[in-house]
Amino acid sequence: MSKPHIGWSDDYAVLEAGTLRFYYGYERFRKMGEGEDAERRWLFEVTRDGKVLMSKTAEELGLKSWESPRLVVLQGIGVWLSEEKE
Repeated sequence: MSKPHIGWSDDYAVLEAGTLRFYYGYERFRKMGEGEDAERRWLFEVTRDGKVLMSKTAEELGLKSWESPRLVVLQGIGVWLSEEKE
């Protein structure tokens, strides 16, 4: 069993555990509306084996975009776990 990897700085935070990766930062692209081009956004993402399972802004997670990236990752993991159970 490999140890989880945790990393962060002022503009991102990441937790990698097994095949799951939880990330919040400015290096992700997403369409925010119908017919829009994908734009670089501050996004929380959950991926498994490279496949995106969840992609949300801090606001969609119930936080402000200026929150600490580590806090957004924790909130995002909580939201993802809650939604997975439903």
